[in-house]
Amino acid sequence: MTAATSRSAVDNAAPWQSVASAVVAGSVVVGGVCYALAATGSIRLTTPVAGSVVGAFLLYTSVVGAAVTNATRTAGPQRLTLATWLTLARGWLLVLFVGVAVGLAEPPVSWLVVGLFVGSAAGDVADGWVARHTDTVTALGARLDTETDALLVLVGAVAAVGIGTVPAVFLAVGLARYAFVAGVAIRRTRDKPVFDLEPSRFRQVTGAVIMATIAVALVPPIDPVISRAIAWVVTVPILVHFLWDWLAVSGRTNR
Repeated sequence: MTAATSRSAVDNAAPWQSVASAVVAGSVVVGGVCYALAATGSIRLTTPVAGSVVGAFLLYTSVVGAAVTNATRTAGPQRLTLATWLTLARGWLLVLFVGVAVGLAEPPVSWLVVGLFVGSAAGDVADGWVARHTDTVTALGARLDTETDALLVLVGAVAAVGIGTVPAVFLAVGLARYAFVAGVAIRRTRDKPVFDLEPSRFRQVTGAVIMATIAVALVPPIDPVISRAIAWVVTVPILVHFLWDWLAVSGRTNR
């Protein structure tokens, strides 16, 4: 085997080594936390809860795999930095959030759900800060951070709608980013032009506003009337802005 062949084999294996490392570490962390929560009586590991945790973990693993594949294709083999591990930890909190949210019928569990959601959302500040201050900003980290944010918004919106603290239309906020990405992909497969979006201050704070709205909706003492009103105030401008962005990328606005 030549040196070039050997190097190529290592490069091809590296992306899946990252996925494997994430899967093993995530299994240990999520499994260990579930066991600890069950041992302390914080949750009951019923079949629905366990199934939700496993399903969410498999879903997030597929997200990690897609992020690794995409980043490797665009920027070459990627390594797991400290910042990337922090993003993965956010994803594992998301997995636990999904599982524990199944037990929302019990008031004490709902506080645990709030903590898991807020922990995953707040970690968005930490992983970015670490990446910038350790000079370890990577294509994988950026991609995984974006996908983790999107999935957290989606599952958070589903949970809030499920317990009736936000209107059903708020699901559109959770699905908006996925619909937008799918629409762009369809245009590209049809060889239609896709234009770049102009920088937007509104877009920069959208994620934080949505996550804050979901967190408020999950807090037990807050009157659902208040959380629903907040959700309406947030939903309308965000969906309008997504529509405007879609018109921009599809070339339907004056550029």
